[in-house]
Amino acid sequence: MRRPVSGSWAAAVSVSLLMGLAACRGWPADRGVPAIVTQPTAASRADLARAVTQAFGGTPVRLARDALTRDSLLIVGRAQARDIRGLPLNGRELGRPQRFRLLRRGSRCVLLHIETGRVRVLAHTRCHMLPDRHGRG
Repeated sequence: MRRPVSGSWAAAVSVSLLMGLAACRGWPADRGVPAIVTQPTAASRADLARAVTQAFGGTPVRLARDALTRDSLLIVGRAQARDIRGLPLNGRELGRPQRFRLLRRGSRCVLLHIETGRVRVLAHTRCHMLPDRHGRG
């Protein structure tokens, strides 16, 4: 036999669900808002490559020319070490890909390294905020 749901209990569950939904949609304003690169240039691509290289401890990276022009999320995997013949060393690569998010903070474009929380300003990069339905998550 089912017991009726108490009104106060149902109200508490409803409030919790609404708060959870609001938390999922929200993006802290002080962190910036997800953005994409507009008008990419050699300088803006160098900015991005420099920031990602620094995040990888100085290991040079190779990025696509259109990186961060369609989405605010950039996922970068480590290059696999190879021998003189070009064959992979030590079998499979165990390092995890690193994730970066392009954000707009006021008039500046910044790159957030998601795994470390470290932020780097991209001084030569122009970006604009994404509409609400993109880039959050």
